[in-house]
Amino acid sequence: MKKNGEKRIKAEKPRKKISFAALIAVVMSALSFVIIAAMASVLSSSFGDLLSRSAITGVESAAEQIALSVQRQIDETIETLDILKRKLKTDAAALDVAANSALELDRNINAIIVYDEGGNILRYWSKRELKSAYSKNLSDYRAQAEEDEYYFSPIHVQNIFAGGFPWVFTACSSVSDSVYGKVCFSADLTMLAVSEAVDNARIGDRGYCYITDVSGGNVYHPRRKLIASGAKTEETVPLNEEGVIYRGDMAYTVSLLDKTQWRLVTVSYPRELLSVYSQQKFILIALVCGTAVFASWGIAMVLSERLSVSIKGLSKEMAAFEKDIYGYRYQPEKSSIKEVSGLSESFGVNVKVVQDLLREVETKQRELHESHLEILRNQINPHFLYNTLDSIVWMCKMGKADEAAEMTSALAKLFRVGISRGKKLILVAKEAEHAESYLKIQSMRFKSKFDYTMDISPEALACRCNKIILQPFIENSIKHGIIEGEKLHISVKGRVSEKDLILTVADDGCGMSAEKLEKIRAGNCETMGIGIKNVDLRIKMCFGEEYGVSVDSVEDEGTTITLRLPRTTEEKQE
Repeated sequence: MKKNGEKRIKAEKPRKKISFAALIAVVMSALSFVIIAAMASVLSSSFGDLLSRSAITGVESAAEQIALSVQRQIDETIETLDILKRKLKTDAAALDVAANSALELDRNINAIIVYDEGGNILRYWSKRELKSAYSKNLSDYRAQAEEDEYYFSPIHVQNIFAGGFPWVFTACSSVSDSVYGKVCFSADLTMLAVSEAVDNARIGDRGYCYITDVSGGNVYHPRRKLIASGAKTEETVPLNEEGVIYRGDMAYTVSLLDKTQWRLVTVSYPRELLSVYSQQKFILIALVCGTAVFASWGIAMVLSERLSVSIKGLSKEMAAFEKDIYGYRYQPEKSSIKEVSGLSESFGVNVKVVQDLLREVETKQRELHESHLEILRNQINPHFLYNTLDSIVWMCKMGKADEAAEMTSALAKLFRVGISRGKKLILVAKEAEHAESYLKIQSMRFKSKFDYTMDISPEALACRCNKIILQPFIENSIKHGIIEGEKLHISVKGRVSEKDLILTVADDGCGMSAEKLEKIRAGNCETMGIGIKNVDLRIKMCFGEEYGVSVDSVEDEGTTITLRLPRTTEEKQE
């Protein structure tokens, strides 16, 4: 209960606090917006004159590119015709081969014709048959032909070949010293590439281009059907003036096409291009302003963080150290605050101490691991050497000196891999060579008791694996798989998947019971020797627990050993 005369004191609400970093970010952002607005205004006014100049430059540039494309197609066709003219002067048979090749390879060439002085066709090359009769040869431009020059006709209908009336140009030249005497060399050209370059020209939404001869006659026009029907007329422009010619809202650019005396006329609409450039202007200004906004915001955030980040930065360094203990490097911060500087230096000292201790432990573990692997490798070599030398001694006693020498040579080749030093992993190709040497030695010991095949893919041969991992399983197949009176077959295969290398040693021998197979898989069976256990342990110690050896067997059917390793081509030094 409140006593009389007492006043209720209202609790004052705590004020909302704003960090110094946030305050700096807000001020910097506001200042950036003011600067960017001023910049946008200046850019918008300066771009006016630039856009007008850009529209003119754009028209000239577009015309130049189209002219270059058309000229390139014309030059390539002229080069082909020059080759044929040279053949016409020297060798009729070579001309025939070259002309047929030109028809097949140059899609601009429709037909090639050689006329005599009277206009008679001496030779022709075309994919269509020559008509037996026609009123007038529309492709005959002998009157305009000159020595060492080509005359290019206006577009016209080809009417002397059966099967259609295509639109073509005729290019002709007089040849006085051909194998047929003085002739007119002529070619009807579809100029598909030229027409495509003209038809596909894009100059704004309404722009286009066309080709005329020196007198203004129509050579090729993408709208020729409309012009022929009278539905469209084309403005007459001076053809001897190169550059941009303005007529109303249209701009004409005249370009001379070399070697043909043709003119490429490009028609464009500057206002349309100006509209496009205006859109580009606004996009550019928007990009500049947007970039400036993000840049200013980033600068503001960086500045604010730099002013309030000393302890926060040290906390992040500790988290980074926890994630990458070995690769982490720390440079103590030079802070004007004594406590922060001392804490930073202490953290740096602790980082170095922890890293040194961990490296020392890792080094000792690695040395122990290498010692264990070396012991396992040395377990295998004496075991096999005893059996092989025993066979060589037996051959010597039996007077089989040549076979003993061959087996000794194979043994020397075999042990080049076994006693090699310097590399933990060897090429599968070397391991396969080692295994085949062993099979050769054993096939001499056990004549007619087994045969073998090796099928290892080139991709598998290029991979790397541990030393002597196939031979122990081949030895087990020979020792435990041979059935009296039957011939054993041993198959060694190798393949790769996306990430793994799979090697198998399989035989069709006596196999083993399910009970014995379970003991081997559990590592409790010693009757198969130390091979399976040792190879499996070596693979696991080198690559990890997910790799190793697996055994499958069916009694009276055979046994398959599968070795799974990572697919790698990298060397590892001992």
